Amino acid sequence: MGIVDAHHHLWDLEHNPYPWHEQATTAEARGRETYLIDTYLADAVPHGVDRSVHVEGNFDPTNPAGETAWLQKIADEHGFPHAIVGYVPLHAPNAEAILEAHLAHRNFRGVRQILNWDPDPMLSQCDRPDYLDDPAWRRGFNLLARHSLSFDLQAHPWQLPTAAQIARRCPEVQIVVDHLGMPVHRGEAGQDSWRQGVEALAACDNVTMKLSGFGMFDPCWDAVRIAPHVAFLLDRFGCDRCMWGSNFPVDRRWKTFSGVVEDVTTALGGLAAGERASVLSGTATRVYRLPSIPPAQGTEPPHE
Repeated sequence: MGIVDAHHHLWDLEHNPYPWHEQATTAEARGRETYLIDTYLADAVPHGVDRSVHVEGNFDPTNPAGETAWLQKIADEHGFPHAIVGYVPLHAPNAEAILEAHLAHRNFRGVRQILNWDPDPMLSQCDRPDYLDDPAWRRGFNLLARHSLSFDLQAHPWQLPTAAQIARRCPEVQIVVDHLGMPVHRGEAGQDSWRQGVEALAACDNVTMKLSGFGMFDPCWDAVRIAPHVAFLLDRFGCDRCMWGSNFPVDRRWKTFSGVVEDVTTALGGLAAGERASVLSGTATRVYRLPSIPPAQGTEPPHE
């Protein structure tokens, strides 16, 4: 069975602009390095990955579609990635123009705008806490339905009930929750907040969940440590609404690709073969409209 990696990044730190890299201190930059398609393929393909979804890597915010153009060239040459999720500031007056620029590239499938704000600046990746309540942002979100695009939701647990309201109001937009719904607070109160937020989203048929980014919350994670979270998510969403992503090269700081695949497949070990296939391939194929059979390397991906 082929595997779809539903969440990875490529970085060319020598030639592309990434504000997070340019502004980083030496300590923050440690462990961050250029990660190109040849390295990704060497990491992923030996472990059964035959298709992938690239999620925006905090590229130059003044030219978000520049990342999609760069990735489309890579896809045309290498066959990977098969889908591209790009950045759009949905609250911006020119949000639709940015969407149109992304849509000029055939592998573009959806949008991510990171929304996880927290009073603790170490846990916050967003400049303000209220995007989900902002009428301008909601108008931009509604544009996704017009263009049949998905939205990758990266938000903290306390933000998830509001995200569920948006999901109910715009059922035409497929929402994909990144990184388990960000269970960053490991105390009981924090885990209760996470469970409540997850349940609110699971009640919305147009929401799916990514089993990804484990190292962001637990650098020492393994199959045993992630099992409770995985079991809870599978129970609430079902296998046909869950997908797996490596989050490479971010999680490369903690595990090899082999280690990630081994621990995740072990955590899924109690599933029937068809259920496991949904998590590792079927859900992502459906949500991101991937080709069911990957084109040969060096061939042009199919037109939509």
